Amino acid sequence: MKQKNHLLWSTPLVSLLLAVILINYNLSPDIAIVAATTLLCAVWWIFEVIPIPVMALLPLALFTLTGVLTPQEVAHA
Repeated sequence: MKQKNHLLWSTPLVSLLLAVILINYNLSPDIAIVAATTLLCAVWWIFEVIPIPVMALLPLALFTLTGVLTPQEVAHA
């Protein structure tokens, strides 16, 4: 249980760090957001930090809130 709690808080920070690093390497912010979200979802999926149905909705929320994709584009994929 301690590992899941640790991953719940550390993975978003590592994902944010990844996004900042990618942006500093002159990649598009959209690419950085997708990479960070992919890392976050992959780690949380593998270790089942949060329930998988909740985690599956995370890209829908994050991509919509950050403006990477429209809700229709995310839901279609």
